[in-house]
Amino acid sequence: SPLAGDSPYLKDTNKLTHEDGNYWEFCAFDLRTTIFQLFPSERKSAKGLLVYHTSIMLLSKVEQQFVHKMQKLGWNVMVGLPPDSLYRGRIPTIISKLGTIENGARLLADDMDLHHAEQAHSTRAALAYLRKTRPSWLAGKKALIGTSAGSFGIPAEVKLNPDWDSIVLVSAGTNLLSTYESGAAGVFPNTLEWVKDARKDPPEKVMHILTDEEFHTVYRRAAELTKLHPGMTGSILRNYRLLTIHGRLDKIIPKKQTRELHQILGNPERWTYPLGHHLIALQLVFDAKRIDHWLMEPVD
Repeated sequence: SPLAGDSPYLKDTNKLTHEDGNYWEFCAFDLRTTIFQLFPSERKSAKGLLVYHTSIMLLSKVEQQFVHKMQKLGWNVMVGLPPDSLYRGRIPTIISKLGTIENGARLLADDMDLHHAEQAHSTRAALAYLRKTRPSWLAGKKALIGTSAGSFGIPAEVKLNPDWDSIVLVSAGTNLLSTYESGAAGVFPNTLEWVKDARKDPPEKVMHILTDEEFHTVYRRAAELTKLHPGMTGSILRNYRLLTIHGRLDKIIPKKQTRELHQILGNPERWTYPLGHHLIALQLVFDAKRIDHWLMEPVD
């Protein structure tokens, strides 16, 4: 399992490679980097630690506002930025004479599983370094929040790092590859444009370049092959105090995924709004006090 033992990708995976005050970089598999930023509580006595995994927009200005509000409310916030493994749609687009659509799908599925596992391993490494350098940050409540793309690796992360009091999933779904394949997120059409360029000037030794329909087939099949997506691993979260937040007008995360995930999670508390996918991040800013209150509620 990608979650068993040490990080399985490279010898130095998840070692701290750069530190600049509250900005940390950890090396990741395939020469990629996972970045964490620290935002200390603005109160003398912090309520606890909030680990926040951002959307694919990284730490957007709106998400920054939410983080700053949580700081003012007394939380130490550690923000995890998703690595570029979320953009690796080019991997199966060109197939050698030894390749097949099935192999391309398996390659893409494995890469997405590695992304989810990387989120889990890098968070564990960051928490260990936090324990070493800022032990006071680990006193009090421990909460985990993932927004959009940042939410899909949460089940794998919790399996590897189980010590959480509360978990919040914002604009979450069951399978990120399925979301990409639908085209709503904008990533898939951009990748298809790259494929068209490759068809004009294919690299050497390439025997076949996928058609648009074959490319869709690769993604659909890859979505079936992934093992760490929330649709398969989400039940891990049932043992936690859990909240989901989503917009009823969301065009990026299909309603089918939202409903399925809610059932897999055991039908936890849910807040819904008549908003689209991107405006939910803005709603977090308005809901910061409500979220803070929910995180601090005593548990029976």
